[in-house]
Amino acid sequence: MYLLLDIGGTNLRMAISRTGRRVDDCVIVNRPSDFKKGVLAIKTIADELSGGKKYEAVCCGIAGILDPKKTKLIYSPHIKGWINKPLKKELEKVLNTKVFLENDADLGGLGEAVYGAGRDKRIVAYIAIGTGIGGTRIIDKKIDANSIGFEPGHMIICAGKKSYLPPYNLGEWEGLVSGAALEKRYGMKSKLIKKKAAWDYAIKYLVYGLHDVVRLWSPELIVLGGGLMDNPNMKVSKIASQLSKYFIIKYHHSPIIRKAKLGDKAGLYGALQYLKDK
Repeated sequence: MYLLLDIGGTNLRMAISRTGRRVDDCVIVNRPSDFKKGVLAIKTIADELSGGKKYEAVCCGIAGILDPKKTKLIYSPHIKGWINKPLKKELEKVLNTKVFLENDADLGGLGEAVYGAGRDKRIVAYIAIGTGIGGTRIIDKKIDANSIGFEPGHMIICAGKKSYLPPYNLGEWEGLVSGAALEKRYGMKSKLIKKKAAWDYAIKYLVYGLHDVVRLWSPELIVLGGGLMDNPNMKVSKIASQLSKYFIIKYHHSPIIRKAKLGDKAGLYGALQYLKDK
């Protein structure tokens, strides 16, 4: 039996896999801002899910940059209370089993590439637009090799333009498009924003970043996930149409774009696949 964790900018998602073939018994709660309270919450839910049985292994995705040995979070604008805390060590202590840490977007992309919207393609770019923006490239159902991880949300796509998240002067992608950025700009949760101009703005800058993703990663398919893509204003057809205008050279074409299929469970399915690969 495996334990699967997804520690996001807003929520903590947990599930088990009894057989190694599917995700079972998913639980979603608000993520504690305090690290110790977070570990305690994970322990409590893990015990409830296991029914007292021991886990074979645990895979945990978290929103941010990990240290080279993947033992702790070293940067995250949305989970500041967990930075430089011994996450792997503490989880192995309270759960009494081996724990693997990975970036949450890497696991979300892996889940979609193996079980979801990208299962029929070899080269998949996954972009998650939620509290922030994360993303990864999946090649042949594996997270692509990298030295410091993939962080497309921190691409500077409009140098000199005011971002709505720190650092304010750089024009970072997630500082213009993410749920947190829209909330900062309009003074309300993104799901409450009704202005058409606000969503036209979001799509415009989303497309700018996707253009760079295509040029750098050359994917067959882009899968768009994250909470912001659940808003009815974020239509995949409109995003694809606007993106295609930037690819007018013969043999250079915009890739297929699909909405993620696994929803909140993408990272959990990725964690399952990660453990199966191990």
